[in-house]
Amino acid sequence: VIIPIFNRGGGYRTFIARSIDQSVEKKYLFPKGGAVSSLLYNLHFIKNTNKVWLVEGPFDSIYCFPFSVATFGKHISYRQIQLLRIHGINTVYLGFDYDAWAITPNLWNRTVISLRKYFYVYEIKLPIENTDPTNYTIEQLYEFGRHAKGY
Repeated sequence: VIIPIFNRGGGYRTFIARSIDQSVEKKYLFPKGGAVSSLLYNLHFIKNTNKVWLVEGPFDSIYCFPFSVATFGKHISYRQIQLLRIHGINTVYLGFDYDAWAITPNLWNRTVISLRKYFYVYEIKLPIENTDPTNYTIEQLYEFGRHAKGY
């Protein structure tokens, strides 16, 4: 599957490819020079709000549309943080996959610390092993958000 990536204003910037075959070694392929670490998937759709759900992958963001953006992985770059700030975001619901906080807690903690410098952050820790936001209904995700610890 080819997924087009747009900048904050909606202009095409690059693409990523995602395999739907679960047996492949690399699920995502990025073109050289695509610089996805300076982009957020779906940011151009975030309108009239200062809150956003921050998820890992484009499919997570599509599922949580129109209130989420994807970082393309388990971390957030300073440039991505700047994009959120320029866009007027002040509250972030961090909804990475289960393994982000349970299996790679150092990455999770670095992301939380980076975000807390600029935003009010709600940590959404998905409760079931091997799950991501698409394994829950939107209502369940919002319920997690209502009960999440915020800083």
